[in-house]
Amino acid sequence: MADSDFDGKAELFVIHRTPLYSDTGISYGSDYFTTLVYKRIDPLTYERSERVSTYFGAGGDVLSSPTSDKLAYKYPYKSEASIQSRLASVQYKAWFEQKPITTRISRKTYLHDQPNVADKTSKYLIDGDEVQVLNQEAGWLEAVFHNKKKGDIKGWIQCKDTLECANQTLGVDK
Repeated sequence: MADSDFDGKAELFVIHRTPLYSDTGISYGSDYFTTLVYKRIDPLTYERSERVSTYFGAGGDVLSSPTSDKLAYKYPYKSEASIQSRLASVQYKAWFEQKPITTRISRKTYLHDQPNVADKTSKYLIDGDEVQVLNQEAGWLEAVFHNKKKGDIKGWIQCKDTLECANQTLGVDK
């Protein structure tokens, strides 16, 4: 239980963990997790909070190849502690309040068409590039980079490749 919408009432968080026994085409390095969030309507009724559930999302650690231990993606919300930490962050509150968020890229990072490692494009951003965050989901940021020559470049990037997840945000626009 945690207050994810800042109304003083705790929502029910359900972290479902399951092992993967079949070949999905993705090399998972962990179990698969789904985080669902429910708002209490009355003592016996809960309603799913789609927006917050999508924010924490689902996923598992993904290996860079079937024969490697190197992670291509690490699902960030496997525990109560990781969720509590994010709920207490300035970044989460800014996202929840739908404030414009900007951050900087901290290393070369490829853009993805969707928030998963399988949809990687050939486009990338480099250390120092400033992006506007449009959405967040399961450790991914939908971001837009304003390129003076080529126009806006939009895609999904891993939050770990930005200052947004290093708790050193460039800032929340007022």
